Amino acid sequence: MSIVGILVTKNEQDVIERMVRHNFLYLDHLHVIDNGSTDSSPEILGELAREYSIAIETRASAGLEKTDAISALMNDTYRYDTVVPIDTDEFLKGDPGRFRAEIGALGAPVLLPWMTYVPTGIADASEPDVFRRITRRRTREVPQYFKVIVPATMPRPLRLSEGSHALVGVEAAVCPTFRLAHFPVRSAQQLTSKVLIGSWTNRVRRRPKGYGFQWDELARKVTATGCFTPEEIERIANTYASDTEVSLVDDPMPLDSGMLLYTGDIEDPTAQMMRNISQYVDCLIDERVSPKVVAE
Repeated sequence: MSIVGILVTKNEQDVIERMVRHNFLYLDHLHVIDNGSTDSSPEILGELAREYSIAIETRASAGLEKTDAISALMNDTYRYDTVVPIDTDEFLKGDPGRFRAEIGALGAPVLLPWMTYVPTGIADASEPDVFRRITRRRTREVPQYFKVIVPATMPRPLRLSEGSHALVGVEAAVCPTFRLAHFPVRSAQQLTSKVLIGSWTNRVRRRPKGYGFQWDELARKVTATGCFTPEEIERIANTYASDTEVSLVDDPMPLDSGMLLYTGDIEDPTAQMMRNISQYVDCLIDERVSPKVVAE
């Protein structure tokens, strides 16, 4: 039995190396589904796979349902392991040795509380390491969100809720010892790409009105003005998945996982933003245009 992280990622070259290096202080294995990245993420992952136990597969689809993909792996390949569903912008927080002992011995699922980190005006945009660039977090989460950890002792199949925030039909206690540091907003270009693709995906999947409302609202902002100011980026990060702006506290993440070796020499962020958006639209058109539509 191992502690396994399962991840779906796409175009996260600015953060993926730090995510892997840091979270392997806690994990034994990481399974990565790359949803057709067009940036340097695949190359960075390939290099990291030489150092760590990482399984990498590619599923390039505009309609990929992340929760379904992670649930399927949890119930099949990793049905005898402790599973930590994780995103590329999430970092386990707490004593690694204690984590391995406590989480590895779990008899029931637990919930890790989010701690959201916020880029501020003092951040150095030229710093490639997100841990060095973004060191301030919200003092409280309103509302508090969680990510679930599924112990090896739980019989499968099980079903993760949307976003892996819980298990469907299974109660879980809040973990008192560990947290999950969350870096959802990191730059103007990354935010623009994220909100446009997020909003379009919700519409393509015909999700209920109000689902992912933050993407739709911010996408309208991009359409209207074309950019985010540094002040807007800080406010958006501070109110991410929330409607309440709170004070910040300096709480830098530890650099125990070592230096970044592959992140510094990456493509211009504006050029990469345009590539991300263009690739998504191309994929969407290819998947949505059927032979019948072409014939008509």
